[in-house]
Amino acid sequence: MFIFVIILMQPVRTVNIVAAAEETQTATPARVKISSLIQVANSTNVKITWKNVKYATKYQVYRKIKGGKWKRIATTKALSYIDKKSKKNKTYYYKVRAYRKYSGNIYYGNYSKAKKISVVTKSNALGRVTIKTTTSNASKETITVKWGKIKNATKYQVYRKTGNGSWKRIVTTKALSYIDKTVTEEKTYSYKVRAIKDSKGKRYYGGYSVAKKIKAKSSAVLCKNFLKLFNEYRKENGLDECYWDTDLESGVLIRAKEIYTNYSHQRPDGTSWSTAYIENKTVDEKSRIKANGRLENIFGVHGTSDDDMKDAIDVWHNSDGHKKTMQTAGKQGIAIAYYKGGIVFAITTRADEQ
Repeated sequence: MFIFVIILMQPVRTVNIVAAAEETQTATPARVKISSLIQVANSTNVKITWKNVKYATKYQVYRKIKGGKWKRIATTKALSYIDKKSKKNKTYYYKVRAYRKYSGNIYYGNYSKAKKISVVTKSNALGRVTIKTTTSNASKETITVKWGKIKNATKYQVYRKTGNGSWKRIVTTKALSYIDKTVTEEKTYSYKVRAIKDSKGKRYYGGYSVAKKIKAKSSAVLCKNFLKLFNEYRKENGLDECYWDTDLESGVLIRAKEIYTNYSHQRPDGTSWSTAYIENKTVDEKSRIKANGRLENIFGVHGTSDDDMKDAIDVWHNSDGHKKTMQTAGKQGIAIAYYKGGIVFAITTRADEQ
């Protein structure tokens, strides 16, 4: 049986290797995808850029004017080409295909989809924007996009897409930065920017920047860091460290949002702060939370550094009531949340069953 298996497998391997070799020899390049088509700043030249495809030896660039016939204008190994014969006030169409030269044979890939561009005068030709930075601020739940200035531009358009969704213009601005205040933590966003020029009733566009992707930071990172600092305080005072209590997570988030607009231990509807921790809970969860008790400290800070967070702990330490909460003996459960704005941290500890 052992010998039989070896004899059976050997021809299969040989066939696979031969098939793979034949496929490689006759492989045709994939269809090219044009990634950008722009007018070069302060000129009438047109730059076309495309993505690399497997098995390509070279690329052929074709051009035509509106109503005309296609004409090959370049053959290159590069992934871009600058057409220096384009003229102002004309509309051009471009397409690209890859070909492969192997053992004396030539294999052509399919043409890319045609892209068109209307060439304007040099003074109205805008450069391509470069995004300098994209930064996420978890405390304010924002993403800031900054880009470089483009000569002759009067405004800039910022586009955004969420995940693999569609692009949507979110703002037109004269500034060189934009703060996106409509992001959701843990989601991934992509941004691109282009320059525009309004002149004599007409609008001219520059090329889109390279898209930049960024993930919105989560508030969980800030909360976990605050827990670390809080436990350092308890350790310094000879107390057990607190653990993260999932029973209290939903309640503490409710309270953080309420504190943002109504900085008080009383809820906006006039009820006690403690009722937030039993909202939307099962009967068993309510009983457990009530049995263990709840203690709440709140504080509004103006930054996210360790020093900003330690300010809250220092203020609580110098207040008898808050200090008592922080120094409750035994192993305590804790949940922390914040909501945009100041930042506000709401902390609740409960006496765990001993």
